[in-house]
Amino acid sequence: MKEIHKIILDIFKEVSKICEENKISYFAIGGTCLGAIRHKGFIPWDDDLDIAIPIEDYQRFIDICKKCLPPKYTVFVPRDFKHNNLNFIKIIDNTTMLTQKEFMQWKETYSGVWIDVMPISGVPTDSKKRNRFIKKAWIHEWIGYKEKASMKNQRKLIGKIAWIACRLPYYVFPKEYQWDKWMKMLLKYPLNESQYTGYVWSKNLKRLIFPTEWFSTTIDVKFEDTTIKCPIGWHEYLTQMFGDYMKLPPEEKRTSGHDFDGGCVDLKHSYKDYQDGKYEIRRD
Repeated sequence: MKEIHKIILDIFKEVSKICEENKISYFAIGGTCLGAIRHKGFIPWDDDLDIAIPIEDYQRFIDICKKCLPPKYTVFVPRDFKHNNLNFIKIIDNTTMLTQKEFMQWKETYSGVWIDVMPISGVPTDSKKRNRFIKKAWIHEWIGYKEKASMKNQRKLIGKIAWIACRLPYYVFPKEYQWDKWMKMLLKYPLNESQYTGYVWSKNLKRLIFPTEWFSTTIDVKFEDTTIKCPIGWHEYLTQMFGDYMKLPPEEKRTSGHDFDGGCVDLKHSYKDYQDGKYEIRRD
């Protein structure tokens, strides 16, 4: 885990530099924000790093990263891949291989050690408009998953029927259709013009909505041997997310949430070598 943390931290430092040089705001969120506050760095059992960037700067951030990141890093954008069903991008170290079980079906979704970069937008203040927004976000997430999953993942008949229905437009529209539609929807609600925000990329959006004032600016917090920017309302945010956030969870719950059993972890070789067949996935 310490090796993974070091690689992640190196990725973050490059991303943080790009944000600083191009005046792009970002926020440490989830376990990364919690780790900064409680551990002054990574949560010891966590294996990634999450930041969110305002939707109004998200595409600009992607474009700059593709142009300015060192060659050893790659920007994973779902719109570029036939089978990547995520609603956010990853910045990965392409000298490594770190792929979860769910992405082992398709070589194009093999990955290296990564950080997650989420788009954070506003959500409507009006309750009716908000409910419609949440419903549309859920439908997008559901269709995106179905159309980029495989038939063998559909265990029930209704799932198979839904998969077929969601796949039909896939043969008419380009692979980037859902992503572009998703971005267009979020851009209607810039973070800096909204009263509320939330985890718009999550199926749990309904319970993960926060006042935008908590994200109105940032505070620098020690993170390992550097600093990271947490939302100015980090205390209220972490309390809503985790309750008594300074209390450690029981040992049996100290997991990252990522499933690498059946996946692949190789910090010495590139995921591209596995895609090309230079190395094979060991199944022992």
